[in-house]
Amino acid sequence: PNNPTGLLSSRDELRSLLPHLPGIVFVDECYYELSGETLADVVCAYPNLILLRSLSKGFGLAGLRVGYAVASEGLIDRMARSALTFPVNCIAQAAALAALEDRELYHERVRRLVIMREELSEAFRAQGLEVLPSRTNFIMTFWPEGTSPASHLAEKGIWVSDQTKALASSRPALRIAVGSEEENQILLGAVRDLCS
Repeated sequence: PNNPTGLLSSRDELRSLLPHLPGIVFVDECYYELSGETLADVVCAYPNLILLRSLSKGFGLAGLRVGYAVASEGLIDRMARSALTFPVNCIAQAAALAALEDRELYHERVRRLVIMREELSEAFRAQGLEVLPSRTNFIMTFWPEGTSPASHLAEKGIWVSDQTKALASSRPALRIAVGSEEENQILLGAVRDLCS
């Protein structure tokens, strides 16, 4: 899915582009665990395709900055030859391996995150705000023109990403991460105050 909107490009759309792109094509699948969409099954058919994934989102290892690539054997070999000697420290590697092995925890984390994302989206819509459909761990919200929701939320200690300029939007556009249940309730209380 796209960052910052959370909208998903279709597999068919991406596959239709691949034969026409002469260089190496990177597809960001950092939200794969949340979107459920992948091109991994066609990597062997496109020797110029590299999928990039992260353990930050669904696996909850954001602070470790660990990820991996899915690509043809030839591309993986070329990347390995040019990698730094120690690209990921041993503690991060151990945490990544443990996270990958605990599939039950991973599935539960993703399930809860999706539920909380949908609850947040519905609560924002109930306040009359536009929310784009998301396949990520955040939502993109649009606010009435002339309002300053990011600064009002910041005054309450709630930090969001103001994407108004990046999206060239006439309305304030805020990218809001799904937090813990407690954090989401604090956020919703502040949003209700802003919208009332």
